[in-house]
Amino acid sequence: MTQETYNRSVQIIEPITAANASQITVIYDSGYVSPFDMTQSLKFYGFITDLRARIDIRSLPESEIPDIPLGTSRTSKAEIVRELEYGSARYELELLIRNTYSGWMSLFNFSLLNRRPFYVVDLLSYLSNQPAFAMANDARLGVRVLDVGFGTMQAGDSVNIFGAAREEVTSLPSEGDLITQSAERTATVGTGSEVILAAAPVRKQAVIVNRSETATVTLSYQPMATPDDGIVLYPGGGAYEINRTNLYRGLISAISTEANTALSIAEFF
Repeated sequence: MTQETYNRSVQIIEPITAANASQITVIYDSGYVSPFDMTQSLKFYGFITDLRARIDIRSLPESEIPDIPLGTSRTSKAEIVRELEYGSARYELELLIRNTYSGWMSLFNFSLLNRRPFYVVDLLSYLSNQPAFAMANDARLGVRVLDVGFGTMQAGDSVNIFGAAREEVTSLPSEGDLITQSAERTATVGTGSEVILAAAPVRKQAVIVNRSETATVTLSYQPMATPDDGIVLYPGGGAYEINRTNLYRGLISAISTEANTALSIAEFF
């Protein structure tokens, strides 16, 4: 069976301002198997090759320039810079990662200072000591600004995230009939189990996405779903896909931690 690999470059551009500073903003979302592709076996992986932040903070007092005497050791220089940084008025930028089956996990924080006119931080060096940082097909990177005792970003402040990623697509020859029909809909599920997808003997693919930002949904192949005992879809886009690699044509039930939890459901035949 012959495989074909395709590559493409993706630009990363995401501005962070006072309007979105406190919420998690996705800065990179690697490709995934699309339910709308005619080929059911496409897989996308991302390799972040460059990631930087241009920082322009004007709402804080200007940071001092450290006075480092000649002959100071490298360790002492690092200590002087660290003490000055954490003794200055600052905000903190937090970088986080998540995938379909986990919530957001913090990776690192670094200070946002007023260094006129602006300065640039290499974020890739925080992620990896390799030339690229590998991202799985369901992974996301996000950032947010934290209040560490000096408030948060104000009008006129900006943190511009920019960089690039290389994405790879491995295509396998299609086996079986192509998708010719689809049915898309939205549904709601509550704290009681209910069937959200009926059995379909001609099903070829299905995708279920949790659209809630706060509720966790559990799926089951049984008529009754139990919280956290099955396929867990976390808030903020947690998804489950059925395709020819895990083909299942029976019913699916669901239960949520909250009432009226919205789901997007797409089924393909």
